[in-house]
Amino acid sequence: MGSFIQVPPQDMISLGNALNGIRDMLEAQKNDGRVVHGLDDRHGEYHVQVAEEGFVDAWKTSIDMLIEAIGGTGDLAKAIGVGAAEIDGKVAEAGNNAANQLSSFNFHV
Repeated sequence: MGSFIQVPPQDMISLGNALNGIRDMLEAQKNDGRVVHGLDDRHGEYHVQVAEEGFVDAWKTSIDMLIEAIGGTGDLAKAIGVGAAEIDGKVAEAGNNAANQLSSFNFHV
């Protein structure tokens, strides 16, 4: 049997917004790194440059995947929160309408 939790819709929306904020921050800062050349007299500039380019390529791929995953999770969390809030609102409205109709019914007929 699975485990279930209840999360208020507004908390899901807030979580989605927070994750999207993290995504935006990572996106804005992903190109802030600096490539360093000329610091290895022992092994030679070429070897440092090749190693550095390999690292940068792998890092960019990883950070892009992370940004996509965080953003997707944020969008999903927000959509769940918005959808749940809409459903809650419609159920509450229908319950209020039913209660109003029942309270106006004349039971003394």
